[in-house]
Amino acid sequence: MRIFVIGATGHTGTQIVDLALSRGHEVTAFVRSPHKIGRQDPRLKVLAGDPHNVEQLTSALPRHDVVLSALGVRPPQAFRPHTLVKDCASTTVKAMKKAGISRIALVSAAVLFPERGLTFAFFRRLLKHIARDLEQAEEILRNSGLDSAAHEWLQ
Repeated sequence: MRIFVIGATGHTGTQIVDLALSRGHEVTAFVRSPHKIGRQDPRLKVLAGDPHNVEQLTSALPRHDVVLSALGVRPPQAFRPHTLVKDCASTTVKAMKKAGISRIALVSAAVLFPERGLTFAFFRRLLKHIARDLEQAEEILRNSGLDSAAHEWLQ
């Protein structure tokens, strides 16, 4: 499978790249800072680009089977209002439709689970800006018409 990873330099993105390569997949890491990718592998291609830019994404996407987005905001910005994941979900969906790619998976967070209890309420409050951004990104994917059932095809 040819996997296109957005956010491949973060903690989760790095794990996704490593896991995909260990399972024999070809991986394209679409990143703002290519120098942050230290891993060398013949099946890893690193492309510099901005996930806000529809045209850059559109030109990089052909010949891929799936897009995995592991974008996120790091502290301290994570604790302030932001829309990074939502905005990039929107541009990614537009680019995927232009490029004819139909499968996407978005790394989200457990803070969106409908759990109850004081501990969960504390984390939900602490991470409210992250939760709002992720919730809006998930909504964009649900309404996109793209296949986001990763559990069924990402083996």
